[in-house]
Amino acid sequence: DYGSRSGAAFPENLRVSYGMSPTHTAMTTELADHMNITSSGNRITNTIEFTPTTTGVYYFGFNAHSDADQFYLYVDDILVNLASATDPDPEPDPDPSEGCLDTPNGQWPSAAYTPACVGNTEEITSAAWPGEYALVNVTEGETYVFSSSVDTDFITIGNAEGNEVLAYGTTPLTWTSTTSGNIQFIVHLNDTCGVDSSFRSKNIQCGEAVVIEVPDYDCYFGDGIAENYDNAYNITQGGAFSSANDFMVPAGEEFLLQHFTIDVVTATDITSATVNFRADNNGTPGEIIETVTMSPTEAITYGSLLGFNVVHLTFDMPTPLTLTEGTYWIQPLMSNFDESQLYWLINPAGSYGAPVQTSDDGGMSFTEDEDMGETTFFVAGTCSTLSVKDLNASEFAFYPNPVQDVLNIKSQKNIKSVEIFNVAGQKVSTAARLQDGQVNVSSLTTGVYVVNVTLEDGRVQTFKVIKK
Repeated sequence: DYGSRSGAAFPENLRVSYGMSPTHTAMTTELADHMNITSSGNRITNTIEFTPTTTGVYYFGFNAHSDADQFYLYVDDILVNLASATDPDPEPDPDPSEGCLDTPNGQWPSAAYTPACVGNTEEITSAAWPGEYALVNVTEGETYVFSSSVDTDFITIGNAEGNEVLAYGTTPLTWTSTTSGNIQFIVHLNDTCGVDSSFRSKNIQCGEAVVIEVPDYDCYFGDGIAENYDNAYNITQGGAFSSANDFMVPAGEEFLLQHFTIDVVTATDITSATVNFRADNNGTPGEIIETVTMSPTEAITYGSLLGFNVVHLTFDMPTPLTLTEGTYWIQPLMSNFDESQLYWLINPAGSYGAPVQTSDDGGMSFTEDEDMGETTFFVAGTCSTLSVKDLNASEFAFYPNPVQDVLNIKSQKNIKSVEIFNVAGQKVSTAARLQDGQVNVSSLTTGVYVVNVTLEDGRVQTFKVIKK
């Protein structure tokens, strides 16, 4: 198994060779050369078959030949074994119609896996061997799809004791459970119950997909819906690690923050959360302006990551927080039922605001995430626009928000251009000139848009509007 800590920004290279002396010059037979490894902490498994030409002692070398100053290359679980061997007293091949309950490689993982059953494929383990079983906690009447990453593998579903076949077939295997409790999920190389020590992933899928909705409020900010994800940052209460992400109240508006959502990766239910709302200090989290401690109003499990549940948490503020235009930071710290580590989900497609900033000293100082990640959250509430009197005195303002057909933009500086982008970052409209301080948005579909206004002095005002 091998992998790297970083994503695309810091690729690693790993060469694997062997020879008959423990020196790099003697390791002349190359087995593999893995280039541009960017697995972001996830393991990659490779299996190579080779045939030595001479009897003797061999040495294997793992050579990092990346550029300087990359970000951690990992090697683990190195295994060398015979690709084939002759059994002096072979057992007769079992009848495949009976399935394959033989598990000479034992159980892995060591704990029973309980699927979230929210429609997506969940990885039970990436290091399964043929002839090994995983205990899975199932529910009677639920339909499950069991699969292996090797598309020729033979799957058997057995009872918890491993002495009764409940279902069998080549991956993927669909089975509607006739029992509640633990079952054995067994993988073999073929329907004659072949066994070796090559790695594969064991996966399970069940239930209907859960769709996360945007908050039902007039205004909301943040990247709160993550369709794909592979990483998360520690926000465990009482630990040294913490993270904060920004949100912006548009110019000319007052924001009444009534509700927020945070998506977490956790093994057990969240019991409490302490959330700091911070001012901005030159692009980094500044002083705490409000601290709220509460339990989630609602928790919706909608996925899994590395064996943990991905959960959408919603919170209703006991007392709404009033914020004027500007940048603010949200910093959550949470505890769960078994007091284990938990994490804030990273949204790889996130584009709202600045990247997440992380802290390793309990929030005393923060640095920008080098992978430029965005965390998954919404802040929501009510936006109130300035009155006409206020607008006349303001340097820059826009109204109404939400908008139906016409967006008004007022500025003491001349406006050179207006550009409108959807939440995916695609430009949907350009108005080189305003018509009487107005932009016609009637052709836009319902949704959230980001507006960039370039002023005559080169400054750019950016704000978000909701199109009704």
